[in-house]
Amino acid sequence: MATPGVAPPAGGGLDSAERGSATAQAASAVGSAAYTGAKMGAQAASRGVVQLSIYVQHNPAGVKVLCCLIGLALSVISILSIVGIAQFAEEEKWTARDSLQSAYTFIFGLLIVIIDMKSEWADKLCGIQSKI
Repeated sequence: MATPGVAPPAGGGLDSAERGSATAQAASAVGSAAYTGAKMGAQAASRGVVQLSIYVQHNPAGVKVLCCLIGLALSVISILSIVGIAQFAEEEKWTARDSLQSAYTFIFGLLIVIIDMKSEWADKLCGIQSKI
């Protein structure tokens, strides 16, 4: 019996069996809410990753143009260096290592241009972009 003006015991007046059952029900409700929340979070993250990967696969047009120009500049400067027109220090002898480095820079500059150009244009060159 509850006395007026006196608070019920901490268990709310329930015996230990009822408290255990209520605790189990609360834990079950919290667990299912956590599972539902985690599932919704995973779905949202999956959608975000898919959208990000689509954006990363297709660079914006400005970035593609800039990369093509930089790749073209690398290739042109490398060829001019190999030929001897764009050598920066005339005091130093041009070695085979310098020529090899310029050849590699030329190749990688061309790769940058091919990878970032329009696929229709690159496919006219023996389908080279799809092969890379």
